[in-house]
Amino acid sequence: MALADPTISVGSQPVASKSPTQPLRITSSLKPTPPPRPIEVKPTPSPRPIEDPEDLRRQLDKARDDLARLRSNAKAELERKDQELNETLQQASEANSSVQRKEQERDDFYRRWKQATSELNKILAQSQSFHQVTDQELVQKTTLIRYNIRNFADQNFVGEIKDTKVLRTFCASAKEYLGVPPEVLERLLKSPSNHAVVVKGYLWAFIAKDIFGKFCWAGSKISHAMAHLAAVIKPVENVNSVSLEAIRKFQTWKANTTALLIDSDEHGTHEKTHEKKVREMVQTLRHLTKASERDLENQIFNIVSEALLIDKLISRQVAEVTWQFHDDLPPTLGSGQKQAIDSQTVCLVVAPGMSKRGKSTGEDFNTNYVLLGREVCYKPKPRDGSEGHHGDTTPSFINRAKEVLYSRN
Repeated sequence: MALADPTISVGSQPVASKSPTQPLRITSSLKPTPPPRPIEVKPTPSPRPIEDPEDLRRQLDKARDDLARLRSNAKAELERKDQELNETLQQASEANSSVQRKEQERDDFYRRWKQATSELNKILAQSQSFHQVTDQELVQKTTLIRYNIRNFADQNFVGEIKDTKVLRTFCASAKEYLGVPPEVLERLLKSPSNHAVVVKGYLWAFIAKDIFGKFCWAGSKISHAMAHLAAVIKPVENVNSVSLEAIRKFQTWKANTTALLIDSDEHGTHEKTHEKKVREMVQTLRHLTKASERDLENQIFNIVSEALLIDKLISRQVAEVTWQFHDDLPPTLGSGQKQAIDSQTVCLVVAPGMSKRGKSTGEDFNTNYVLLGREVCYKPKPRDGSEGHHGDTTPSFINRAKEVLYSRN
């Protein structure tokens, strides 16, 4: 019986077994193990020598002394800084108190200065002896001009105007002064009884716009310069921005300047500014009347001359006189007027009203005085309460306009 050939497997490779007479050979696929690294041995440091305890105690005491000294110095520095801060705060407080005292002194000084200035202005105004004009004098002279204008219109403008072209030419020229649409004037002038009404309003509007406040009495050369200067420096009246003191100062300047112009040798030596305007007015009115141009010019010139005297009189005193065309002032009605004012509408101002602010001495500029009411032409509202229009030409309109034409002062 034969024996199997034994094999020994090492790793993954089988190893055949040889005969018993041959030595066993073993093969392996494992890699050889590297030799171990030598161990490095560091030398052990020699121990520090033990210090003297006394020396350590001295070092500790010195460190404690140094720390105590640093704490003491820091505390002293902190106290010094606190003291400096307190001193600075004290100085700041004193400075703030000083500033408050100075501001209080300044405000007190400014208040006393304004009071002294106001009192000085009053004293100066009284010592300057401005020209004194009474209310009665102003009313009398203005009423005289109203009377002369009324007579002039009633005597020369009573006939019927048949030429439509002439009528339209006058209305186109007069609207600049009257502020009434030409078509309204045309409808008024269709009735001969209303011719004088329109002419009165036209003359007064001309005088108020081109004569009053224009220094025409000083001559053309001076009047143009004065009127321009006055328009530039006159305070624009506004409750929120213009004080009564500013208005009073302007009126004082105008009164002083007027006095200088009157005393000047140049006063009134040049061509009169209003002469050209009078001639232009004559050319506008001459086609509405049968009167000659010379008669018209003489009569209008006399009326304007009276207006110049009033304007010169007003300019010499400090009080502010205003001519009112709007509804600021209540109108003055005729004695035959029966209808309530609120049921009528003003269609034409025949003569302006007159108001006054302050006195001739320069005082009481916070007070307004109504010296004369307006003279107006009314148009009654329709009976049904609806709003009418200025084009109404019914007899009731014309009759009512005539009835409340102006006041009989």
